[in-house]
Amino acid sequence: ASSLLIDYTLTVAVSVSAGVAALTSAFPVLVPYRVEIALVIVAFITVMNLRGVQESGTFFAIPTYLFVIGVFLMIIIGVARVLTGTMPAVTAEAVHDLTESTTALSGLTLFLVLRAFAGGCTAMTGVEAISNGTQAFRAPESHNAGKTLIAMVIMLSAMFLGITFLSNQIPLVLSHAEGHTTVLSQVARAVFGDGSLLFFYMQFATLFILSLAANTAYAGFPRLASLIAQDRYLPRQLTNLGD
Repeated sequence: ASSLLIDYTLTVAVSVSAGVAALTSAFPVLVPYRVEIALVIVAFITVMNLRGVQESGTFFAIPTYLFVIGVFLMIIIGVARVLTGTMPAVTAEAVHDLTESTTALSGLTLFLVLRAFAGGCTAMTGVEAISNGTQAFRAPESHNAGKTLIAMVIMLSAMFLGITFLSNQIPLVLSHAEGHTTVLSQVARAVFGDGSLLFFYMQFATLFILSLAANTAYAGFPRLASLIAQDRYLPRQLTNLGD
């Protein structure tokens, strides 16, 4: 339970940072303002949640559909382009750059493990938020929560496999330098074309869905803290949940 409380904090940090990275991948001119943009997003999510759980839930449901539609559209078009041979080919230079990048990062073992842990926490809190928030679903609560978990797992698996397949079919450039372009943006650029309307749609959808992931912490953290407070491991005042 203690680690999950920390995970919720990491969820906000990782999600908002990744969302800003998606934005700066489309608009590199915004790279120097990453911290300010991230703080504005966190402040906006906070204000939305202060309006109430139901109101914020309705507002943040829209990015979910936008992102899922965008990713599956990208996967379908991308697979079609791979099958027809119109996808940009992986060049020898790209393989050389990948080798250099991997070699440069080989010494950062502990850092990479911690980074992977922080990234994995975002998925962990998503599952846990549904489990703890079962009472927030419409009746029958447990049945609807179960269906939501199944739908989430199916979509997550399909999107992960699709993006992984496409990322192995294009000349990706991996870099941890300031202002680097995210893998998802590179895949979208290769599939939709650089500067296309669908490319920018994908980047904004990614920004919005990651902001939604950060919003999960606002809904899940109080519920988890309430459960822990009921067992007297946190101040009893935290058992009270607002509407």
